[in-house]
Formats: sequence, structure tokens, C-alpha cells
Amino acid sequence: MKLSTIKTVCTLFTRLNRQGNRKLDIKLNGKRIKHENNPKLLGLKVDRNLTFYDHIQEINTRTDRRINMMLFIRGKNWGASPKLILTTYKTLIIPIIEYIPFKCI
Repeated sequence: MKLSTIKTVCTLFTRLNRQGNRKLDIKLNGKRIKHENNPKLLGLKVDRNLTFYDHIQEINTRTDRRINMMLFIRGKNWGASPKLILTTYKTLIIPIIEYIPFKCI
């Protein structure tokens, strides 16, 4: 297996605020690896404290946009039927909320 220096990033995980902003100088095949505070790992945004705050905010933003679309097509006295709204919810929103990129044991 060959690692790509372009796609590879490094992050420091710590609860100590003094150490949190420290940049790591790691090289792979003579090339410096980019430091990233919130890298994405299989679609999951990770922060240095492992709070997943940025990931939750992104999920919230994505689902809010889709819920607003559903409200638009529902209407009060017109629009999509409740069955269609439920199907739309199950198709567009549930997969975003339930997505787990790796198996938890």
C-alpha cells in the first residue's frame, strides 16, 4: 500500500489548550504532511477534543435544508400527501442522521 502525501493530513488530539494549536512537523517520503485541525475521516469531521461539534453542525445544516424543502412541498391546504412527506423524510433525512462510516464494536 502506498500513502498519498497530498491526501494525508495530521492532527493533534489533546484536551490541553496549550498543546492544541501546536503544528506538527511530520514528513512522509521527504514531503511535509499538511496539518489540519478538523480532518474528515470517512465523512466524519473530527476535532482535537473529539467532541464532533463541527460534524454535528454540518449534519444539522444539511437536514435543515431538506426539512425546509419538505415544508415547502407540503403546504397547508394543498401539496404532497402525508404518505409522500413520510417517504421523503425516510429517503432524504434519515440516511444523513443514521450514517455511521465504520462499525462500532
